[in-house]
Amino acid sequence: MYWCAPPASVLGGLIEQVDSVLFLTTHPGFYGHEFLPEVLNKVRELRTSNQKMKIGVDGGIKLENIDEALKSGADLVCVGSGIFLQDDPRKNFLELKAKVKDVGRNSQ
Repeated sequence: MYWCAPPASVLGGLIEQVDSVLFLTTHPGFYGHEFLPEVLNKVRELRTSNQKMKIGVDGGIKLENIDEALKSGADLVCVGSGIFLQDDPRKNFLELKAKVKDVGRNSQ
């Protein structure tokens, strides 16, 4: 089964009534699915058209891609397996947190 998220433009006239959008960055299903970087194009598209919208991403977020997700325009990242399926969840959480702070500093 292949799933493809619709373009951000599908929000159309609803955009004025929506405070936030959460993009699924994996195929829907089970915990631990692979990150789909092409979804970040939709994040960029929405961010370009709406600077005030809160945008989140959820699915497949790990140390290797969290900076790319944030730089695409996401304000919020939801991380599950990127913490809890790792050898040292505490260490991974702290590293992810540091990366979020670092990306924030570099984007200002």
